[in-house]
This record gives sequence, structure tokens and C-alpha cells, in this order.
Amino acid sequence: MHTPEELEGKFWSALSAHPLVMLALDHEQGRSRPMTAQLENGRGPLWFFTSKESALVQGMKAGNHAVAAFV
Repeated sequence: MHTPEELEGKFWSALSAHPLVMLALDHEQGRSRPMTAQLENGRGPLWFFTSKESALVQGMKAGNHAVAAFV
């Protein structure tokens, strides 16, 4: 069994190699967007760049939370 530190290292390594993440707002049913995660020094925080006018940004301004999926 892996330690939490080993699992965290594997996660950051995998995300660095394949930074595609599906990003959605918590209230959206089946409406996720492919976004490229930008990492600082190979680890978090994660940054995503999009237009200020996007539905994702507008939804977050309205108080919704973001949900990310990475496989």
C-alpha cells in the first residue's frame, strides 16, 4: 500500500505529464469543459486561464464552486 506522500507525488507527476482536467461548476449536470492545468513548480496551486466573460467565471462569481476531474 502506498503512503499518502507517495500517492501525492504520483498525482503531481501524472498531472505534470498530462495536464488536461475536466472542469465544471458544481450545479452543472454533465457540463464540464476540458481545461489545461498550469502548475507552479510541478505542484499546486493549479491555474486555469479563460475569458472573464465565460460561463465558468460568471458562475463562480455567483457563488458556485468548481469541480475538477482528472483520470
